[in-house]
Amino acid sequence: MAPNDPRAEALLAATDLSAELRAVRTEGERTAERKADFGLALALVARSLDLGPTGAGDLLMLSRPIGLIAHALDQAIDGSPIRARLRYVGPEPGAH
Repeated sequence: MAPNDPRAEALLAATDLSAELRAVRTEGERTAERKADFGLALALVARSLDLGPTGAGDLLMLSRPIGLIAHALDQAIDGSPIRARLRYVGPEPGAH
């Protein structure tokens, strides 16, 4: 199985899943041959909270501005800019 996604693990650990949803998680992990990812964890949490068919997306959209505010507060407190940790490795822009 693939390594655990710490975000998924934290989200699932904080949620009291019903036996039915635990079975969905187990079957999903078995079928995919990897641990639950963030998408599955978000869907299970939304389902356990009975948030309806758009619940997982709603939670994700709520989390984005909250994360942005947290980064802005960190930047204001520390005085350092937010630094991207990703590095582009694709072709040069304009190359065909």
